[in-house]
Amino acid sequence: MKSLYTSANQYLTILVEETDNALVLKWSGKSTSLYPSEFLNPIFEEALATHKKIIMNFYRLDFVTSSTITPLIKLLEKIKNDGSWQLELQYDSSVDWQNLTFSALGVFTECDRIQIKGL
Repeated sequence: MKSLYTSANQYLTILVEETDNALVLKWSGKSTSLYPSEFLNPIFEEALATHKKIIMNFYRLDFVTSSTITPLIKLLEKIKNDGSWQLELQYDSSVDWQNLTFSALGVFTECDRIQIKGL
């Protein structure tokens, strides 16, 4: 079983695919909002409510402001501190800004339920 829906805000689109085992959030476009939490937090809360593994794919993300990293860090902290969720972040390691941004989040991989993969 697979269901799809898309959330869009300004230039950022997140395609959500739900399978039996995971919820995949495919980010594309640009995250330029000064207050991205207003858009992202409801998506994150809905994803957590499924109690499935969450996979965030950033391959098609062209740009992100530092304001967008804050809600991601808060999500990582929440998952690190609660044993019931799993998260995998996938990014394009050949794109300099993605490599710098997401490899810096590697400090969260000390928790075995968080994976950050540069592919």
